[in-house]
Amino acid sequence: MVPGPNPKRSCLVPAILLLIAMPVFLALVVALTWYAREMAAKSRLNDRTAKLRTQGYPVDNASMQTYYTEQTDATNTDAWLAILEFLKSDEFNESIKANPRLPYLGNGIAMEDPEVPSQGDWADERSVRDFLKQWTRLHTDITQLTHASANQKPVRIPMVFDGFKTLPPYLQEKRTMARLLSLYGSVALRDRDSAAVRTAIESILGINQIIAGEHNLIAQLVSIAVDSQAILLLQQAIEQDALNTTDLESLLPKVMAATTIGDEWVAMLAGERGSALPGFSNPSDAGFDSPITLSRYVDANCYLDIMQSFQQIERSDLDEFRIQLKKCESAALASMNSGWLAKMDSALTAQAVPSLASVGEAFVRRAVSHRLAAYGIGLRLYEDRHGTLPESLNALTEFSLDLTQLKPPGGKPFGYRVDGTTATLWGFNPRTSESVPIEPPVTSKDQPDASENDQWMWNLK
Repeated sequence: MVPGPNPKRSCLVPAILLLIAMPVFLALVVALTWYAREMAAKSRLNDRTAKLRTQGYPVDNASMQTYYTEQTDATNTDAWLAILEFLKSDEFNESIKANPRLPYLGNGIAMEDPEVPSQGDWADERSVRDFLKQWTRLHTDITQLTHASANQKPVRIPMVFDGFKTLPPYLQEKRTMARLLSLYGSVALRDRDSAAVRTAIESILGINQIIAGEHNLIAQLVSIAVDSQAILLLQQAIEQDALNTTDLESLLPKVMAATTIGDEWVAMLAGERGSALPGFSNPSDAGFDSPITLSRYVDANCYLDIMQSFQQIERSDLDEFRIQLKKCESAALASMNSGWLAKMDSALTAQAVPSLASVGEAFVRRAVSHRLAAYGIGLRLYEDRHGTLPESLNALTEFSLDLTQLKPPGGKPFGYRVDGTTATLWGFNPRTSESVPIEPPVTSKDQPDASENDQWMWNLK
């Protein structure tokens, strides 16, 4: 007798097949869903990048090259390159190593005070002056070039654009140039040579002409650092009353030019965006620290959303700028961390978006330091005209200083106090405070942030 089919076995086979097929089916659904989302995101990304192109913004390496070329001028490129290359040379750097106690340039070994003393004995004076004499020609060439480039577009320094891996050239040499000029300016300050001090300040500010065309975060932070050296030298000159009326009047418009957050904020974001976008199409070749190899179009749109929010921040009011910076950063973090899917969709965005709130605060510090410097110049101009320092900062309106434009963020005016023939002018460090304190900031060396507070308190003698 032939046995009939086993009903249990016949039911079990389809169940087993279903169990085998289910993961495959689910994987196929996930893959198709992912593909559909990516293709929709790619279409949206193509529309957005096309719009950016029509607005004149770069979106890839080729358009970054075009953007950089259009934004810069090659008139003085060869002369600047010769100087930058020389600053890399063994000849120049060996001369620094031979003078380890050089202020700004040396390594500061065994130096109690690395700055040039304004008066009195100076043990290193002979060696420093010999060093400066050795490089008089270099100093002259830099000074002439900074003045020659001042009214042109930013100087074009050849760059190779390679997406997210692009780095500005000659970063160290640009810093070295600013330090060299600071040293010349500090010695001129010791000599009470007003014209030479003014030239040094203008030249340090002029170095930014070879940085301004490099529209990325690193270059802008270097620019802000270079700028701070010019303001430091100006502060010392104002405190010591070493600048005559003509030189003060010459410096005022140059200081006023950076009292707001200008188009360099938008240009920086455009450059960062243009450098990063190619990486979302080819992550494995973009410098991302990630094993992801497939294109990430949803991720790219997330990145564009965040960058656009920062680009649209109103820049005319520093208080509003700071508020919007924090809001944009909070919103960006929330969008990238609102769940496991959001984290997956923003894996590369999390790497590509820098801490723009911190960078924005650096822009704010530069603007505030220039506003404080404008007041410092105004005080000395008032003293030159009237023979005494004013009792109030409101008196500076006679020099056409727009005190409304120059107000610091935080709702409180700059601090000012007159004591006989001396005065104290102070602001605040936006990195650590929200508004100008009632009393001058603490600058004693044993207090936290004392070195940073120095730049926010000016003692006019």
